[in-house]
Amino acid sequence: MSNGDPFASSSSEIPLTVMLDESVQAHREHLAKRIRVAGTGGTLPQRAKAMARVLVEGLPADIACFFLELPSNVIYTGGAEWQSVPRTSDKTTLRQPNQTARHRLERLVLAARGQRDVQIHRAARSDAAWRAHLVAPLANSEGTIIGYLVLGRRKRDFVADDVATLAGLRRLLSSALSAGADLPTEPTTLPPAALHAFFQATDDAFLLVDPNFIIRALNPAFHALTGWDAAVIGQHCWETIRCHDDDGIPFCGTVQCPLYAAKPVSGAAMQRVPARIGGAEGQAEREVRIGAVALTGAEVPQRALLLRGENGTAGSDVSRDRFLTDLAHRLRNRFNSINGFMELVAMDHQHPVTAGQRQMLSMAHNSSLELLEYIENLLYLTRRDAGQAPLMLDTISAGDLLEEVEQHLSLEASAVPLRLVRDAPDDLPPLRCDRTRLRQAVMNLVTNAIKFTPPNGMVRLAARATKDALIITVADTGIGIAPEDQPHIFARDYTVDRTARMGKNGGGMGLAAALAIVEQHGGTLTFTSKVDRGTTFTMRLPLGN
Repeated sequence: MSNGDPFASSSSEIPLTVMLDESVQAHREHLAKRIRVAGTGGTLPQRAKAMARVLVEGLPADIACFFLELPSNVIYTGGAEWQSVPRTSDKTTLRQPNQTARHRLERLVLAARGQRDVQIHRAARSDAAWRAHLVAPLANSEGTIIGYLVLGRRKRDFVADDVATLAGLRRLLSSALSAGADLPTEPTTLPPAALHAFFQATDDAFLLVDPNFIIRALNPAFHALTGWDAAVIGQHCWETIRCHDDDGIPFCGTVQCPLYAAKPVSGAAMQRVPARIGGAEGQAEREVRIGAVALTGAEVPQRALLLRGENGTAGSDVSRDRFLTDLAHRLRNRFNSINGFMELVAMDHQHPVTAGQRQMLSMAHNSSLELLEYIENLLYLTRRDAGQAPLMLDTISAGDLLEEVEQHLSLEASAVPLRLVRDAPDDLPPLRCDRTRLRQAVMNLVTNAIKFTPPNGMVRLAARATKDALIITVADTGIGIAPEDQPHIFARDYTVDRTARMGKNGGGMGLAAALAIVEQHGGTLTFTSKVDRGTTFTMRLPLGN
C-alpha cells in the first residue's frame, strides 16, 4: 500500500455463486432487458453511454464507464456519472464524466489489463471521495478481451450480489461493445500527386496527420476555417483544433475521435459527426462536422481529417441535418400517438364500434402508416443525397431479418386478404449490412407487393445464397407493371396511371429508397413483371466484407 493513493489496496475476487431470491432475480431480469435495449442501434459511443446510464441507475452506482481494448492502449468509449447540479446543494443529474474522472478510471483499467476476473479496488482511506471501484473485463464469443466496464461508488462498497448481477450482464455488454469495435485496417494507397491535387482543391478544411496524430500538412480551406497556418505542422492535432462536444468533453483519446475510426476510401458515404473546435489566437470556437479517411500519400500510413464549418454549403449541411433529425423525431411521435389512439378505439370492448366505423378506422390507420412510411423514405433519400446517411454495418442473420418482416406485415396481408409466404433455408450465410436500412428496403418491397395484389393472391418473400451473394426475392401475383411504366418505377414520386385509376397510392418513395439502400450496400435491385400476372423484385447483396 502506497501513501495517500486511494487505489493502493490490493484487488480481491468475489465468488459469483450466490443464492437468489425472487425479488433479486426479477431485478436482474429487468436490468438485462434495459441493457439489451440500450445496447441496440446507434453508434458505439451512443450504445456505451446508454448502457452506462442503465447501470448507474439500476445497479446502482455513481459512475460507469466503458473502455475499448486496443493493441497498444485502451480508449474511453462512453459513460455516465451522477453529478451535482450547479448552484444547488442537493440536486444531482446524470452527465458524461469529465476528463479527470475518465483518467482516474483509465488507471484502473490499465492496471487490470491481462486479468480476466472481476476486480474490486477499495479506497485505502476512510475519508476518500470514492469508497470502491469495480473493473469487469468484457470478452467476445472467442474469449478475447475487447473492453472493460468500470463502476464506482462514493459511499458504498461492492458486494457479492453486485458481482453476480454483472456476471449475468457481461455477455450482453460485450456483444454491444464488440458490435461497433471494428477499428481501421490497412489504409488504401493514394498517389502523392493525386493526394496533393485533391488536398489543395477541396473546399473541406483538410488536415493530414501521421499515425502518432502529428500534423503533417494542411490546406488553404483549413486556414480559412480556423486561422491556423503552417506553423502548426509538427504539433499534435489536439494542441491545434481541440475537438470537443457541446459539454466541453474532448474527443481526443476516445472513440469519439474520427481519426480512431478512419476507414479506407469506399463507395459508402463518409460519416461526419458534429463537434466544436478551437481556432487560432483571436478566433472564436467553431461548430463543425468532422470526418476522417485512412490513406497513404507518403512512406507511412496517414489519415486525413475533413472539417466543414457553419458558412456556405457546410453550414447548410449542419442546419439541414438538424432540421431533418428534429422533423423525423416529431413526426414519428405524432403518428405513433395517432395510430395508438385509433387502435385503442378499435379495440375498446366497453364501447364497441360498428362495422362501418371499424372500416373507417382501418382506412385511417392504413393511411397514417403509409404516410409515416413515405416520410421515413423521404428522410433517408434526402440524407443520402446530402451524404449524411452512412451505413452502420453489422453481421446479421438474413433469415431472422426476413422472419421479422413477415411478422410485421402479416396483419396487413391478412386484411386484404392474401397469403404472405416466407421461403428461406435455415443455413443462409451471415450477411454484413446495415440491418435497419436493409429491413427498410425489404419492408418497402413487401408492402408494395401487398398493396397491388388482389384478394386471395399471394406474396412470396424468399432468399437463397450463391457463392458470393445473397439473393432476396419478393414475388407477387398482383396487377403487374405495364411495359411503358417499367422504365420509371424507381423514380421518386412516379405515379403509375393504372394504379391511380384503381384508387391505389402508386406514387411514393418506397422503390426509390429500396434501390438506393441496395446500391449503397454494393448490390443490385432488378425486377420482372407481366400485366395481370405479377411482379418479382430481385435483390442481390454481396457476401463477405
